[in-house]
Amino acid sequence: MNKRQINTIRGLLQQPPLPPTDPEKLKETILQSKQIMHTHQPGLHIRTKYIDFVIMQLRFIRAKVWAAHLMVVLVTVLATQNFLLFSTLNHLQVLGMVSALTPLLALASAKVLAGSFQHGVVELEVSTKYSLDKLLLARMGILGIVDAVFLTIMLSFLSHRFDPEFYVILLYLLVPFVMGLLGCLWIINHTRSRESGILLYIGLLMLTQITLSFQYDALYAASATGVWIFVLVVSFIGLIWEAHTMLASCRNRNVFNLIYS
Repeated sequence: MNKRQINTIRGLLQQPPLPPTDPEKLKETILQSKQIMHTHQPGLHIRTKYIDFVIMQLRFIRAKVWAAHLMVVLVTVLATQNFLLFSTLNHLQVLGMVSALTPLLALASAKVLAGSFQHGVVELEVSTKYSLDKLLLARMGILGIVDAVFLTIMLSFLSHRFDPEFYVILLYLLVPFVMGLLGCLWIINHTRSRESGILLYIGLLMLTQITLSFQYDALYAASATGVWIFVLVVSFIGLIWEAHTMLASCRNRNVFNLIYS
């Protein structure tokens, strides 16, 4: 540090302190500011309703997410028609193979959530009017509705092509879907390689179910319905737990830990 810099610092330290703030004048300034805001910006103090906030989040569901869901439905329809017409597989094997596509719906939804953490968008989103946990809860709700719509379309189509009752086919669709979501949320919550981990998990899950549909087609018989219900209940409980863990992390951890941990 040179002599000039030292003299500058000394001069700053030797300046007289600022006069104390008059509490009455401070209150008067605050009151006048509030009056100006209410006069010229009457809508500024009105808080956005949460339902409006949820609707605003629809713009974060990009076209590629809708396209991915639509592609899964189209592949399901085409695969079902072709397997039934040209393959020697029985109906249970075909049903097992096409229901293995539902984790792709979970993949499309999970990538929306993982993308925020992976690319640092959380740091910007945390500065919004609503807290980060409410923001993610809103997006989870929207994605859940989107998934439900496309699962219903798949269920309606498959129920007209296969013999098992409606609720049995619903089980075959929901179990791999919920297991896919459960694994994706676990990876987002507990690992660093979120997107690559999600892709690997979904690929292994689909491969496992396709293999089971060939080797153990008895799993799709009516007698195995209890096993499917048990797996669905356990997976759903795990899914709720991981969703709660994600929301709790958003409330309790520093946002930089969420992005860079």
